Amino acid sequence: HTLDDLGLERPIVVAHYTLHQCVVSSRGLDALGIGRSTPDPPGGMIVREPDGSPSGLLVERAWSEAHARSMAGCRDPERWAELFAARARVLLRDGITCVHDAACGPSAEAVYRELRRSGRLPLSVLVMPHAEGILAGSDPARLDGPPTGEGDEWLRVGPVKLFADGGIAPAMDVSIGGVRGEPFGIACPGLSDAVGAAVERGFRVAVHAIGNVGLAHALAAFTLALRRHGDVERRFRVEHASLASKAQIAEMAQLGAVAVVQPGFVEHIGRAVEGVPFDEEIWLPFGELLRCGVPLAGSSDDPCAPHRPLPCAARGTTRRTGSGGILTPEQSVPFEDWLRAY
Repeated sequence: HTLDDLGLERPIVVAHYTLHQCVVSSRGLDALGIGRSTPDPPGGMIVREPDGSPSGLLVERAWSEAHARSMAGCRDPERWAELFAARARVLLRDGITCVHDAACGPSAEAVYRELRRSGRLPLSVLVMPHAEGILAGSDPARLDGPPTGEGDEWLRVGPVKLFADGGIAPAMDVSIGGVRGEPFGIACPGLSDAVGAAVERGFRVAVHAIGNVGLAHALAAFTLALRRHGDVERRFRVEHASLASKAQIAEMAQLGAVAVVQPGFVEHIGRAVEGVPFDEEIWLPFGELLRCGVPLAGSSDDPCAPHRPLPCAARGTTRRTGSGGILTPEQSVPFEDWLRAY
């Protein structure tokens, strides 16, 4: 209603900083064909008013199409190239010389290739193939293109980016004091098939898994892929592993998975969950991952957390949250280990 009150004659979308939800105006709902009888899409949620009409808040994959449409007018290759290069110079200023673009659609990948061809790419980029609409998973047509490892030190193809659960709504099933609550969050369907298809075509995979249920689905998909393609090079990536039990971490180690973790999350996730101890699961279990032999890779997940490595590494060592508390100090990792992780 606030967006409608602006009186603009076009659909409006306002993206949350996590890129896991948005709000659209009534014109936006109309453009997307979302009404009272529209069902929630698999892996997403249309938030509704008490009378059942959509409120404009679209969560997880419910906003993928809004994202793709909103970007359509921004995809002029030269304009994008200028924006990519400008952002790269900001990162270089902060000492970052290589990035992983963790949701790189085909049109963005084409811009990176032109920047590389013309010598205008300011830093090294590893592209992680993804559909044009954010959170939508892989683009089947992209599996016909260059596989993981293709490229050079300036631009190369990384793993396909997939989602096991939501970011705003991570899939969780936990107990506190022996009492198990209702399962929470959104689990994304079709993960095992998507992992298998990518592996079969010569791609590695990186799976977003924040909640313990999302992580369980990711590990099951990895195990199935190994069973069906036993000769595959492992290097499975788990993006986040933000909530995990010791048993799940041991399984990650057995699978040879890499944990791509964000010590900067201690600031805001830690503030939200400190003082809520689960019986088995650990929030941001960096120390346990390291002790079990799971390789840690340091990541910002920008824009979901600050991108500068040194302040984020400090958060991973001090475990000091945004409220000033200390989140599970036994999960601290020495600062030198964070430097290696990054």
